[in-house]
Amino acid sequence: MNKHGMLKATSVAIALCTVMSSTTFAFSTVASAATVDTTETVSASTTKSKDNFSWDNASVYFLLTDRFRNGNTSNDHSYNRGLDQSGKVVSNIDDRATFHGGDFAGVTQSIEEGYFNNLGVNAIWISAPYEQTHGYVVGSDGNPSYAHYSYHGYYVLDYTQTDANFGTAEEFETLVDTAHEHGIRVIMDIVMNHSGYNSLYDMAEYGYGTVAPGWEDSYYSHKNVNNKTYHSFIDYNTNAEDWANWWGPDWIRCGVAGYTEGGGSDLTRSLAGLPDFKTEQASKVGIPKILQTKWSREGRLDSETA
Repeated sequence: MNKHGMLKATSVAIALCTVMSSTTFAFSTVASAATVDTTETVSASTTKSKDNFSWDNASVYFLLTDRFRNGNTSNDHSYNRGLDQSGKVVSNIDDRATFHGGDFAGVTQSIEEGYFNNLGVNAIWISAPYEQTHGYVVGSDGNPSYAHYSYHGYYVLDYTQTDANFGTAEEFETLVDTAHEHGIRVIMDIVMNHSGYNSLYDMAEYGYGTVAPGWEDSYYSHKNVNNKTYHSFIDYNTNAEDWANWWGPDWIRCGVAGYTEGGGSDLTRSLAGLPDFKTEQASKVGIPKILQTKWSREGRLDSETA
């Protein structure tokens, strides 16, 4: 797939994610908006032995963590999401695909209040909790379009830790422990087919690819977003050595310099232009350069590679 085809496919995939978040997942958002009467007697299932659980007749509640409930407002703008260059919240933007504040703390609070037990739910399926790409990409081919962040959890950056917008690993552990105390199992959505797109913010933050000067003013405004302007700051066709600082051609296939483009089979096709993990890879590969850079800055490279 060439650059233009990849951008077109990217827009289609993002548009589908946006539609799905407002339709398929709407029952979670609407239901969570209802006020829970904490004085109600919690269902007897809270004291039911976990040994009696069976997947054969489990009642599973799927929720998109970001769109469920905001239990900790201090993490709403992690990684400078939704902020301008001075660190202030950008107002009056199209927020259909931005982070809305839902987090692990909010889910935990609803479990404790008996919300799920009162519905007869004994399993919660949550969207992928891993750390996502920090920046946004463009949401559609419309002009203007909108900023599209990975609020849904499908554009993973780092599988080794949770996304700060969703909460800490400790908060996630508390969510799971609290669910188990209420007789509820937790299912994690796992996205292993692809990594996240290359956003301008992530490229500049981790030093991969080639970003043209002046991208900041356009990017940080979050307004009048469109594919032509956004991608005009990115050189996809040259400087393979700079693109090698991303995941690397041994890890993914995509339409950038030095990498193999997606193929036509189910095994090699890049879904909507997303960087496709080479799941057929049988030979040993090293730690991707982007994670080496990231972990080194975070002071945990040695512990992660020990």
